[in-house]
Amino acid sequence: MTTLARWMVPLFALTLGGCTPYYQKASIDDLLAAAQEDDGDGVDGDADQCPRAREDLDGFQDDDGCPDADNDGDGFVDAADACPTEAGGPASTDGCVPFLDADGDNVEDAVDDCPTEPETPNSYRDVDGCPDVPVKVGETALELGAPIGFEAGTADITAPGQLVVAEVAYVLKSTPALAVVEIGAHTDDVGSDRANKKLSLAQAEAVKARLIELGVAPERLKAQGYGEERPLMKGTSEEARAANRRVEITIVERAG
Repeated sequence: MTTLARWMVPLFALTLGGCTPYYQKASIDDLLAAAQEDDGDGVDGDADQCPRAREDLDGFQDDDGCPDADNDGDGFVDAADACPTEAGGPASTDGCVPFLDADGDNVEDAVDDCPTEPETPNSYRDVDGCPDVPVKVGETALELGAPIGFEAGTADITAPGQLVVAEVAYVLKSTPALAVVEIGAHTDDVGSDRANKKLSLAQAEAVKARLIELGVAPERLKAQGYGEERPLMKGTSEEARAANRRVEITIVERAG
């Protein structure tokens, strides 16, 4: 029996032909109220976009009065969707967006600063997803855990070198007392003095530019190219030349 039928009350009227039954609305207001909330989901009147279908009251768009079989719209009905409010998951993950972790370090690619290089789990910045090259603040310079290297004969920072630069940026940003530092680049003795001086300055400027990209204020950075004039190790052996090719971050000024 429909709502309208339930609310129709049989009445009788006297006519010339006798007593004839007919139906009359018991109460216009009651009838309209019942019709407006026919599905019993508690959403009344014009607010109920589905007056003949009960709202499923699952916390998702419950005020429209319509049942929502697939809240996230990913094609998996909520009853079979392990992540009913997370769209985009394939069947293989039961409707959940898969956890993508290319380097297997348990840091999701979407928030992994180094998605192809695994994190070093050592309780030191483990959430950034990058292998760690700890950089310490010494008395006169930053102590680098690994060298900042360049592709041979260029100012292009190598991938391992980029990691060191990133650690330097982190230390500088977290240590505002280091008001000004100098990025000093050094070469080996291969090539002319003039060419090496020019190359080392370009390398120092490249490190400075990268630090600025990583959020270090430009006014805190000075770049200097020393060429081959300050070797760490004398000689022409490959060992000596490798030691002499380097970048040093020295402290020029401390705040306060």
